[in-house]
Amino acid sequence: MFSPSPFHQGGARRGGGARGATPRLGVGSPAPRGGSRLTTPARVVSDSQRSDASMHSDGDAGMSEMSVDADLAGIPRIASGKHRAGVVFAQSEELTVTLLAQLPVEAHQVLRNADFARDAFTGEVDATSSFCLIASSGTCFVWKYSQSHVGPPTCYIFPCPNDYPHATTPFGALVSFTNGAGNSSSREPALLLLSPGGEYRFWDSIGLGLTGGEFTDAAQLDLGSDESITSFVFAESQTYIATTSRGRLFHFAVTSSGGKFHVAHHCFTLSRPTGAIARLKFWGNQGPVYSGKYITAATVCNRTAESYDVWTCMDASLVKWSVIREGWEQFEFEEDISEALSEALNRDFPNLITDAGLDLELIDIEFDPQENIVLLTSFAAVEDDTGLDMAPRRLYAIVQMKLLGEVFEVGTIRIVPYQTISADRANIHPRLKLINNSDLYCVEFGDAVTLIAKNSEYSTCLTLKSLQDRTFGCGTIQNDASELLFMNSEVLMKLDIDVERVNDFDPETGKGTSIKSTMTQAILFGSNPKNPLLFTFPPDVDEESLISGADQLSRAVLASDIEVVRPSPDLTRQLVERKDRLRFLIGFINENGALGKMSQASRQSLATDAEKLYAAQQLWAFYCHRVNSGSSEQLLAHAIMNFMNSVGEEFHDDVLRAFFRLRASDMGNLLPFVKQATVETLAQWELSGRAADMIVNANDIVLCVLQSAWSFRDTNAGVYGLNPVMHDAWTSSEPILDLTLDFFNMTAEKVVSESSSGGVTEGTRATRSRAAVADGNPLAAQGRAQLPQLAEAVFRCFDERLSWLESASAAEKQGVENDKRNLRERFQQVRPIVLHTLLKHDLGESAFKLGEDYRDFRSLVDLCHATPPIYPPQGNIHADRIQEFVDKYKEEFTNELYDWYMEHSELRCIYAQNDAHGSYLDAYFKQKPQPTISWIHDFTKNDWRTAANTLLEQSGHASELEVKHAILSIGKLSQLAHLHSLPKEDPASRDAEVQVEAFDVGLDYVSVHENIVDDLRKPLLGSRGRLSLENQVDAVVKARASRLKSYSAFLAEFKVSVKTLLQGRVLGIEEMVDVLTLKDGFEEYSTAMELLKNDKEIPEARRQSAIRTIWRRIFIYDDWVKLQQTANVSDKQLEERYRKTALYSAIREIAQRAEIVSNPQVPTAPSSPTNPFQQTSTTQAASDPQVDVPSPDLESLAPPSHDELASRWPGHSEDELAALAADYQKECARLQSMQPLGPVVQRVRELVALEMGQDDEMYVDGGSFS
Repeated sequence: MFSPSPFHQGGARRGGGARGATPRLGVGSPAPRGGSRLTTPARVVSDSQRSDASMHSDGDAGMSEMSVDADLAGIPRIASGKHRAGVVFAQSEELTVTLLAQLPVEAHQVLRNADFARDAFTGEVDATSSFCLIASSGTCFVWKYSQSHVGPPTCYIFPCPNDYPHATTPFGALVSFTNGAGNSSSREPALLLLSPGGEYRFWDSIGLGLTGGEFTDAAQLDLGSDESITSFVFAESQTYIATTSRGRLFHFAVTSSGGKFHVAHHCFTLSRPTGAIARLKFWGNQGPVYSGKYITAATVCNRTAESYDVWTCMDASLVKWSVIREGWEQFEFEEDISEALSEALNRDFPNLITDAGLDLELIDIEFDPQENIVLLTSFAAVEDDTGLDMAPRRLYAIVQMKLLGEVFEVGTIRIVPYQTISADRANIHPRLKLINNSDLYCVEFGDAVTLIAKNSEYSTCLTLKSLQDRTFGCGTIQNDASELLFMNSEVLMKLDIDVERVNDFDPETGKGTSIKSTMTQAILFGSNPKNPLLFTFPPDVDEESLISGADQLSRAVLASDIEVVRPSPDLTRQLVERKDRLRFLIGFINENGALGKMSQASRQSLATDAEKLYAAQQLWAFYCHRVNSGSSEQLLAHAIMNFMNSVGEEFHDDVLRAFFRLRASDMGNLLPFVKQATVETLAQWELSGRAADMIVNANDIVLCVLQSAWSFRDTNAGVYGLNPVMHDAWTSSEPILDLTLDFFNMTAEKVVSESSSGGVTEGTRATRSRAAVADGNPLAAQGRAQLPQLAEAVFRCFDERLSWLESASAAEKQGVENDKRNLRERFQQVRPIVLHTLLKHDLGESAFKLGEDYRDFRSLVDLCHATPPIYPPQGNIHADRIQEFVDKYKEEFTNELYDWYMEHSELRCIYAQNDAHGSYLDAYFKQKPQPTISWIHDFTKNDWRTAANTLLEQSGHASELEVKHAILSIGKLSQLAHLHSLPKEDPASRDAEVQVEAFDVGLDYVSVHENIVDDLRKPLLGSRGRLSLENQVDAVVKARASRLKSYSAFLAEFKVSVKTLLQGRVLGIEEMVDVLTLKDGFEEYSTAMELLKNDKEIPEARRQSAIRTIWRRIFIYDDWVKLQQTANVSDKQLEERYRKTALYSAIREIAQRAEIVSNPQVPTAPSSPTNPFQQTSTTQAASDPQVDVPSPDLESLAPPSHDELASRWPGHSEDELAALAADYQKECARLQSMQPLGPVVQRVRELVALEMGQDDEMYVDGGSFS
């Protein structure tokens, strides 16, 4: 009967070390696969093993015979398609994996059709006898892998002990025989198979496998119903130990009797002889100290002439037995080591331990030559948050322990670079093996073999590539050998280990070196589809090592380093191989999920290398095509020769091929030499007739390189994870940008035009160009075909470089702002030139497409209006295209379209399309306010209010009087239309009326201008001839400003204002006030007052200062000293004098205006021609408000301060401001000389009141005068 494994289902394998750097041979930890931990399938043990470990593994035998393209990987193969011995599968500084032998056909056919998740298999490699073994539940295959003849090895087939109904594999041992001297004999080894159910079969020679496989001995162990064999280990020559799931041990010995070999066995007992050491605990002495639990592993050590020790792992305990050669066994002790191990693991790896506990398991045990215990353990670790499966994972560790007295002391702990998570793969049982006197630990898993150094931090994991593959054993020739044999379902591999390099491994430098080694092996060996090994990164690969390794390897491929690229005289083949190397490199990085750990700069570096190599491949193909077609390709050869001379590499026999092999990274640096060679050739007089041919040839080279690079980048941007903006891309460097533009211009001028024009003028060149193409001029046709491609290259160069300069990555570049501004301005200048050049040569479709591709809507608008007529829009030959762009790009295009119309004074085109473009115009005026014309669009929408507001605002900015008048008039009409559209009860009606009043104020100000201009021009009416503007100003000043002779600063400002008025321009309020109050005559003083009253823009301090200035000038206008000389003057005559003064006139006009405002029912006479604000009462009102006349003293009529003067005249110098201040002081001095004026002012007020028929007291109380 076969009993199932008592172990619970654990985790499936997953690649990667659990902690720290895990330098590896380029084959990494496996991807998540199925399989549980610690199931005990069959195991094979060979006599040659000094420290045996059962090798249990899973996986599918899905790999067919290895048929490899020898040209691809340089791997020799035999006629059958299988690899020859010596083929390298992996190679690093520390380790080389090569093919040693193929599996026999019989075993291979069974394995290739097996399902390892369902069918159980086991295997073993006996390196000493050169035999291998693979067994299923029913059949065992044995063969010698080392043989002299060529061809598949002879396979010996045996029937396995049948553990019906459990289809489990047996444990097995290849029994070697020794002669009398203790040396191995030439006799073929025997075979011993032991099923988990306890049945064993023995064949005294494997040769029996050729004659039906009849065994020579067989028996059944006395096992319990729930008991099964768990391990089967080598003890000594022809002696083995088996363990069971109930803690029992069996002794097996192959003995000879009567010339025949048979197997003797017996079970270990707990009894001991008399006189044994009293301190040891025995069964039944002080209670049951031997627990008899499940034994997971066993090993034999301390072999002497009298005895040897057997150690077992039983649950979490270590058990020691002594086997006395006299024929009995002795139980020594059982010790639980879980607490000591847990403390050590928690101490050394606190970040890996889960809160739920370790769930510690002892998997395998060995002893090193120093008698240290070496344990393979597994424990539950924290969840793996790097993958989709968040199930708890199990890690493996190798622990060194030593028994000191009665205490186990834990020594070094090394994490195995392998981990498992839950899945449903075939069960496996990892096994431990010591190599080279325990300098290396080897752990075999179902899908991988790991190596861990004892004396350094070196570790690696050789993982099988296929999920349908599995391991079938590891073996060493001797315990101190540095070679390891490793078998999978296809081949037997040999691992040559450089122990010295392993022991000298430096984790600081070795980490980066191992990452580079991994990638190197991936591109050298991983591309071989028949290589059984998987190359991958460790999960904790660091960014710096990854970037450094990938960059070095990429540059090595680019430079044809012989370590990664095979020398080949066929350059085409060599370029393809190098391109494939780089393709496999980025594919390998992506497949391992490591691209995210690489910076954008490192990704771009790899992509740049690959695109340069692709460009080199395409350029070489172009060169070969030209040569093969009979063309003399001297330009490229000349350019490459010049370049190689510049870098000191002109010594090569074949400089051209040397460039493509060694200097592919300089593809961008080659193009300026192409331009140089072209210019040099064009400069030679004897070749001047070939100018067009040379330029066309150069264009082909430049376009081949740039278009190949851009094509590769666009296609593979996702593969490399590139951002849209490249960092200082080589394809848009300043030299590349300049030469693409130069070749475009040369092609347009010297190829397309000159080749077809024969010296005609520029005006007819376009027509001749098209005619030449039509007539079959090949050079003109080629050049014309190249123009759109060159134009696109120019645009892409500019756009690519400008995008980088505007990106955050270029922010730290010195002078980036200046470079960005200059390049943007240059691109804006170049775009229309390039597009119009295409249009000129009848390549309009290419021009429009290029403009669309780069969304250059301004250039598209220019192209659409390059050919008249422009108005009406429907007559434009591109009217349909314009409408297409409007429908397609909407505001993006219409905004540029309207800008073009405005810049070219084609406003009529805007409003000719108002009905169709209404919504776009709304958006345009909202985004780009154009108040000077937007009111017209508002009129078309009957939006009178918006139009009126816009016009009122614009009237304040109008500098021409006629324009201001027109704007105010139209605006008032629009406001009246808005007011008419409102219901009378609408609250908005009052706001509309106020707005009408604002227009009235503005129109009154225009009237003041018109009146004052008419008055100023009167002195010019009698002049003869046409006076210059300066002479007109002088004539006006002479006739109208006679009182300003002593006021030089006022006179200068008056001249400036008069000049402005005569030019038909608008004066500011303060300037107009000065004109009205400084010119001869006093009729406009009240007008000046009214202007200041209605203005809302002048600062209050300056407005009050201006009012004070008006009153001061009113007071000093007349000679009050002379007027008050009353000798021989009657009172009536004195009153008449007062009525003729500026003071009387100003007070009377202000009082009349105030009366009209307070009593609007009083009818008024028309305003005077010079004063639109003057309103004369025809009847006297019953009452009149008081006129607020300031006191005529310096305190009340102080001059403006320096700050006020500087605020009003911000452009004046200090000297000019001082001169103005001096003139104001002169006015004050004149006023002071007339004091006292209080009584006079009072009398003038009384006279005004009498004239208006009002009570004198109202005016007498109006103010107090001193």
